[in-house]
Amino acid sequence: MIGLPLLLLVSVIVFGGGWIAGRRFAVAQAPVSPDVPDGRAALDLLSELESRVRERNFSQRQLGPREAGPGIVIDRYNAVIEAIERTVSRSDSVVRSARDAIVTFSGEDRVIVCANPAAEVLFPVGEGREGGLAGLRLDDLIAIDEPPPNRSAPRPIGRLMDGKTRVTWGIGADATRFSVELTASHLVDEDGDYWTVFLRDVSDRLEAQRDFQAAQEAQQLILDAIPFPVAVMRRSDALVLYVNAPLAKVGNRHAHSMMGRRSSIKYASRDDYTGVQAALDRDGRIEGVEVLMRNADDRTFWVNLSAVCIPYQGVDAVLVGFTDVTARKEAEDAQRKLIDAVPVPLVLARTSDAQVLQINHRAAELFGLTPEQAIGRDATDFYVVEEERRRLGTRLRNDGQVDEFELQLCDSARQPFWSLLSARLFNHRGEPATLTTVNVINERKRIEQELARDRAMLKATLENMDQAMLITDGDLRVIGWNHRCADLLDLTAEVLEPGPTLAGLAGFLAERGDFAGLSDEDVLQFTGDQRDLLESRPIYERRRPNGMVVEARSNRLPGGGYVCTYTDVTERKSAEDALRASKEAAEMAYDRLHQAQDSLLQAEKMAALGSLVAGVAHEINTPIGTALTAASHLGERTADFRALLQGGKLKKSDADRYLETATESSAIMVATIGRAAELIQSFKQVAVDQSTDIRRGFNLAEYIGEILLSLRPRLRQTAHTVSVDCPDDLEIDSYPGALSQVLTNFVMNSLVHGFAEGRAGRITLCARLQQPDVVSIRYSDTGKGIPEKNLGKIFEPFFTTRRGSGGTGLGLHIVFNIVAQSLGGTIAVESIEGQGASFILTIPRVAPDKPEHGDGDR
Repeated sequence: MIGLPLLLLVSVIVFGGGWIAGRRFAVAQAPVSPDVPDGRAALDLLSELESRVRERNFSQRQLGPREAGPGIVIDRYNAVIEAIERTVSRSDSVVRSARDAIVTFSGEDRVIVCANPAAEVLFPVGEGREGGLAGLRLDDLIAIDEPPPNRSAPRPIGRLMDGKTRVTWGIGADATRFSVELTASHLVDEDGDYWTVFLRDVSDRLEAQRDFQAAQEAQQLILDAIPFPVAVMRRSDALVLYVNAPLAKVGNRHAHSMMGRRSSIKYASRDDYTGVQAALDRDGRIEGVEVLMRNADDRTFWVNLSAVCIPYQGVDAVLVGFTDVTARKEAEDAQRKLIDAVPVPLVLARTSDAQVLQINHRAAELFGLTPEQAIGRDATDFYVVEEERRRLGTRLRNDGQVDEFELQLCDSARQPFWSLLSARLFNHRGEPATLTTVNVINERKRIEQELARDRAMLKATLENMDQAMLITDGDLRVIGWNHRCADLLDLTAEVLEPGPTLAGLAGFLAERGDFAGLSDEDVLQFTGDQRDLLESRPIYERRRPNGMVVEARSNRLPGGGYVCTYTDVTERKSAEDALRASKEAAEMAYDRLHQAQDSLLQAEKMAALGSLVAGVAHEINTPIGTALTAASHLGERTADFRALLQGGKLKKSDADRYLETATESSAIMVATIGRAAELIQSFKQVAVDQSTDIRRGFNLAEYIGEILLSLRPRLRQTAHTVSVDCPDDLEIDSYPGALSQVLTNFVMNSLVHGFAEGRAGRITLCARLQQPDVVSIRYSDTGKGIPEKNLGKIFEPFFTTRRGSGGTGLGLHIVFNIVAQSLGGTIAVESIEGQGASFILTIPRVAPDKPEHGDGDR
């Protein structure tokens, strides 16, 4: 549409200015009026005319008196005329080249004065006429008396020519009508009343406007008819331009109150809003996005939203439509919670494209994802073998369900695992979907693989066994065997392949004569109730007619069957017979050896006792001899005293000497006989202890002293010293005879084996209470010691380094047995060759009960 101010300006300056300038030019070329007394007035006129031309102001006015000289007036007029000529030339050029039709007509009779080329083209009525449209009336160009296109009644000519842009009917060829847009400019001068109109064919534009208006009306009808909430909002500022009734109901507002302002229905999440706007900016539309909205009452609800950018009422707008899916979302949420509560991995996927729709946490963790990461992914990504997936899909399509389909799946890191899938087809939100449970069976597969390996290994083992083997089921029917059955039992594959029962095999063997030579009782048992035979005789042997001895063993299987093995034990039986004979011979030899050992032990004890007796006898001989000498001397003095007394020659001095002799002799006899009695008592106690196994309580320090006292005769023959370090209050409950025999053996070993002849040595006995119930006795000497190579052998029977000098090699062996069996302790030896030896006894303070004779003999 042409703007009114611009249209008026162009009409005045271009067309009107040129036409009026032409008329002024004609006036300027006329002679100066004789009424003008001088040229002053003419100069004023020309000055005013020049100013008006520059200003394009050509309104009519009365001329005043001229006062200027005529020569100057003519010059100035000539200059003005030249300027006007240039203006007219330019104006004519502009008018002829204008695209709009320009027509000037008389205001009195509406006769056209002139028209530009565009007008000649727009109105073909002037074709073929000399002068074209000039001379025709305006009524020949436009239908003034008819209602214009946008009105129902004719518009008066005054309204048509009021300077505003109006739409009316133009008259075309054959009197056809077409829409024109008209703007008029009024020009008045002394020659008359003239109008200039600008005309433009607006048929196409009006048609487009009508189509646009119809489209808008149709658009409005469509929007009003949409049954779900719809709104149109301006893109620039999100101002609501249109709201339909369903949306007003959702917003809890009247539709008109919502238009012309920003929407009262907001996105609950800023991220959702940003995402929708970004999609509209990028693609111009968005479809099927589920977002959470909030209305003016702060109530939240879920919608499925679609939007598209459209022009609306001349502005860029966005058409937004949505459906309330709150109920469905709540149902889905309940379904999701139900799926999440299922204790096994569960996946819901669309059947058409395998897209994951829902997944519980257990399944998501199984695939190494969060539920949010898993939803929307392609479920086929989790299959390892494509062929397995296709077979699963085929069965699912054919049957509508699949139970425990075994295949390999993988997690998001492509780590495979074995699983059992159970799937069901059902309708989910109007489209086919698959609900699948996943049961991981890695452990079961591992066990199956191990079982398969075990079966293969078992089969290989069975075939490589030396034993024949039969495996039966619960009905005692043969279900497995190995090739050794043919070798050991003469049961070939032809006999075993039909799966005979054990009773049938027994009958077959009996008919073949396998039980020949057995007692009737054995034959009856072997051919009778086989289950009773297996239970009553799980292990038995029988000799076959060929002399082979077969050992049969049976073991019950968990399922009720049995595993029966048959082993050729012919060589073993022969070896057992030989071994039995050897054992009997060895036992007899052992008994003889044990008897000899006991004899040697008794001899050792008697030898020790004999040595003790000899030593004690030698020790007692001295005090007894002294006592006898004193008694003899006293007897002699008594005889002399009696002779003097009987002869009457007894003097007082004789009596005093006799009494002195008697007193001295008596003292000598008492001392020596007391010493002999002490030795005899000590000998008696030690001898009794060594010859009996009586347990009693005793003071360890005192008893060690009695043992050493009994050994004094033997020790006096040497230059060796003995020292004892033992607490005086150490009481023990044990076997004193056993302890005496051990310590006596130690002393004699030191005297015989430990000390070199002619050199003095030292023997030390140290006893301590190591623990409240344990006593440690350490016997040491400073003799030659024991070579390191012999330390591990000294307690072995018959080991001696003096076998050619009368050594038996049983001394320390007997000591070891006494310490271990009688005293209930342990013995250890320490020695460095050339630096002596030490024996450490560790015995309980209270000895255990003595074992029966022979128990634990080494």
